[in-house]
Amino acid sequence: MKLYVSIKEMIDSLIALKTLQEQGSFALSGAFLRVTASTVWKRVQSLQDQCGQSLVVRRGKRVILSDYAVQLLQRTEPHWQALVDELQPFGRKLKMMDDPIELRLGVSESLLLGAFTPLVTMLPREVELILSTHRSPVVWERFKRGDFDVAVCVTPDKVSENFHHFPLGEEPMCIVGPLKNRELPFYTIESSSFTSKNIESKQSQYLAKNFSDRKVHSLQSYAAIASICAEGAGVGILPQGIAWRFAFSSKFTKLSPWTRSLSMICKKTFLRSPSSQEVVKTLGGKCRALLTQGMTRRRNL
Repeated sequence: MKLYVSIKEMIDSLIALKTLQEQGSFALSGAFLRVTASTVWKRVQSLQDQCGQSLVVRRGKRVILSDYAVQLLQRTEPHWQALVDELQPFGRKLKMMDDPIELRLGVSESLLLGAFTPLVTMLPREVELILSTHRSPVVWERFKRGDFDVAVCVTPDKVSENFHHFPLGEEPMCIVGPLKNRELPFYTIESSSFTSKNIESKQSQYLAKNFSDRKVHSLQSYAAIASICAEGAGVGILPQGIAWRFAFSSKFTKLSPWTRSLSMICKKTFLRSPSSQEVVKTLGGKCRALLTQGMTRRRNL
């Protein structure tokens, strides 16, 4: 019989069992503890091996505790909980699970290319980041499909009440390139993008008034627009963060009269545990700080 190598390992297993009692499934328990369902099962299995007794019983899609497991928790919980409470006042907080907090994060590529580039280095060490980047509509669709725990993107038209919505602020848009060369075409983002939907009516009026003599092209990538304009081959509309990242000088940059709305959207199941709530709080704070830095750069353009 395998013996526990630490008190922590024993308490981890007991907490996994307690969470399973409350959540009713390994998947929900894993989501609550921010570990995989298999990790919860391994911890319960380890405890089961120690006790030599069956601890769980399957009832359809649900998992319930055996009578022995219920009695085990009743007998032991006051003791291990007292131990945890005793350690906390001395700053020796006992982390209940060895595994890092897994964060499946989907971020708009135009944000990672611009204002939010430093974001990937700013999360706490205990966060195991699984990062994906796409255009905002793809990030949003994959988030709704369940591929991500958190989405950071241009604000969608409508956010379901099933999700937590954290507005991050407004990012200015800039017009870049050789502005005085009236022969160059104008480049903007395609109409299906969330940014285009944010600014479409205002942009159309502005283009009609100020760039009616230019040919207008719609592209699928802000990086492509930035590269074309940086080569002096066109004039285009860019988020302010990307304009700054491509180092357009004030001579070739003009602030537009519109902005795009940015949001962080989270699954409610991801926010079940205090540790996950702290991660989301930190992430939102970092995003807002980076956006504020961008506004400072705006004044210097």
